Amino acid sequence: MNKWGVNIENVTFNKIMIATDGSVCSRLAANKGIELARLSGGTVYAIYVISTEYFSSMAVGFVSHTELKTIQN
Repeated sequence: MNKWGVNIENVTFNKIMIATDGSVCSRLAANKGIELARLSGGTVYAIYVISTEYFSSMAVGFVSHTELKTIQN
């Protein structure tokens, strides 16, 4: 039982979203998310994020929700 009174053995994760920026910390977090998915039979969804502050001079494209659905299919 954890500090919130939840028995983690009874918790399952069906969908796990992992956001990463390629840093060491985000890779460690991604590994934990992947492990949780494997143990509970869940699916991992990953997204790679960058700060546009450092790339403001570059052309940056964004994918709309509709385009994302098209890509997924």
